Amino acid sequence: MPKFSLIINIAAVSILFFQLAAALTNLAVHSRFYPKLFIPPTNRLVLVTGCDSGFGLALAKRLDFYGFHVLAGVLSKESEGCKHLDTHGSKRLKTVKLNVTKQEEIDEVVDLVAYLTNYKPILDELNQKQSSLPIFDRKFKNPIFGNADGDLKLWAVVNNAGIAQFTPFEFGKIEDDLIPMFDVNVFGIIRCTRAFLPFLRQSEGRIVNVGSIADRLTIGGLTGYSMAKHAVRSMTDGLRQELHKFKIKSILVEPTLYKTPIANIETLVNKFNECYDRTDKKVLAEYGNQEFKDRFTTHLRKMTVLTRKNTNEVVDCLEDACINSNPKEQYWAANFLQKILFWLANQADVTVIDRICTFRTPKKVVDSLQAINELL
Repeated sequence: MPKFSLIINIAAVSILFFQLAAALTNLAVHSRFYPKLFIPPTNRLVLVTGCDSGFGLALAKRLDFYGFHVLAGVLSKESEGCKHLDTHGSKRLKTVKLNVTKQEEIDEVVDLVAYLTNYKPILDELNQKQSSLPIFDRKFKNPIFGNADGDLKLWAVVNNAGIAQFTPFEFGKIEDDLIPMFDVNVFGIIRCTRAFLPFLRQSEGRIVNVGSIADRLTIGGLTGYSMAKHAVRSMTDGLRQELHKFKIKSILVEPTLYKTPIANIETLVNKFNECYDRTDKKVLAEYGNQEFKDRFTTHLRKMTVLTRKNTNEVVDCLEDACINSNPKEQYWAANFLQKILFWLANQADVTVIDRICTFRTPKKVVDSLQAINELL
């Protein structure tokens, strides 16, 4: 019996050792430092979606400043972000209307990129169709976009466009609440990636997808959003393996919650209220009607504890993914404390996570977390 007990103890210690080693390796992967060997911007074109505001707007400005040619996709040409880019961007930056849920708008940008990069397979098709898009203007190609020699190549596609809605899974209507979120956050990325892959094969470029910490940690009330972001993470991982033979990199940037228009607390509360109004009254009765509505709204407002003000933390990751010759496969955009917390959450048993996520956090704890977040 003593020998058997010794074997059991050794086995238990060995398992714990390997678990610890795996956990430390995982943490090291997300915090390791890479040599900063930057890609020269000359004759490199980057397409960024969702440039009306937030991360996309900031990234488009940075890449333009560094000397890259930038196509900034916007939902509306009348948005403040679009007007800002049109006014303050250099001649290398061009805004284009790009709703990622509309294939016809994606196709127009594909034709434009083919025109700018002199991509003959698509140009030959356009010539056969005798296509004449108003966006094809010689002034845009030369000299404004600096492509007189036809050397421009599409270097990166940054799939940044996204929407968020935080509501219980059973609330609202599928066609009004879940499908639109998947149409933008998942199928929008699929449409853009598939459309521009021929250009990336030619340049041996890269795909940069904006995911979320929600693709690793699902919290009740964020189920639909987390489902969509899990799909983005799986897509990015699969593409990285499938496109390796073409020397195309597939990169995932996973931000936590930041103070951008998509995560504006009043916008999220308004979306929840609209979803609540669309919900079947029998379902509302099961959850507790107005009492639940008030509690969930309070829960949403508490989430501002984890909201980061410094959006440059995310833009830095997106920038590095675009211009570093040796980028990471995945970037966690968060402060050090949040990285540790999310790492621990990834290692914890699902029962522990469930207990934590269903625990009502006392106000004093919320206030303490708020203070720590402000300091970091």
